[in-house]
Amino acid sequence: MRKIEARFLLISLIMLGMLAIMPHVIAQTEEMFEFSHDENSEIEPYSNTWHAQTFTPQTSHDLTKIILHGKKYGNPTDFIVSIKETNIDGLPTGDDLVSKSILASSIPTEFGEITIVFDTQISLTAGTKYAIVFRCPDGDGLNKPSIQFYDLSAYPRGDWAESADSGATWTIDGVADFWFEEWGYAPATPSMGNTLFPFLPILGLALGISFVTLFFMIIAYVSNKQLIIPYEMIFIPLFCVISVCVSLLIIVIFGL
Repeated sequence: MRKIEARFLLISLIMLGMLAIMPHVIAQTEEMFEFSHDENSEIEPYSNTWHAQTFTPQTSHDLTKIILHGKKYGNPTDFIVSIKETNIDGLPTGDDLVSKSILASSIPTEFGEITIVFDTQISLTAGTKYAIVFRCPDGDGLNKPSIQFYDLSAYPRGDWAESADSGATWTIDGVADFWFEEWGYAPATPSMGNTLFPFLPILGLALGISFVTLFFMIIAYVSNKQLIIPYEMIFIPLFCVISVCVSLLIIVIFGL
């Protein structure tokens, strides 16, 4: 009997671990947060000329990638995109919060999406203004990226910014905005319904094992094939059920 109890105790602990881990895998879905999809012109950020688009998230989330719209001329060197904080004037400032250099080969020769997936996710706070900064320091007049923008303000929570000295000083163009998309993961906010649904198969498995175990214990007890006291008969299925219920309760209350 002790071996049986140990076996089902192990199964219960495994189920408990699955219930603790699976919400982190299931709950998060990458989604687009801030964006502007208007464009009617282009500009080339290369050499000492850097450009930026500021944006203000409406929802706190973890940033994963930026998508711009553009193409390349010639064979430019690597294209660098980073995220910076902004100062009181709404201009990019300080060190990069995160940065990514992409190969020129990944930039299309005709206008299309340029996707920059950062190696590290950073947390953005709702209501705080940030800047997407992009540049090609080693580019020249024949070998350069070109990024599309709209010459009438299209994005209400940010601005186009430009630097002629490699980011040392910035000026704002309050009229134009770049075409951009900002993607990430929102914090999981589980409700009772959407939390329980993914775990119904696990809950069913736990209950199934519990009741099958109880059934065979009762048969063994009634037929006197094995001496099992009533307390021991209910211990294993009760532990399984309690483990599952406590796990689900923790998930719902704390949003794990």
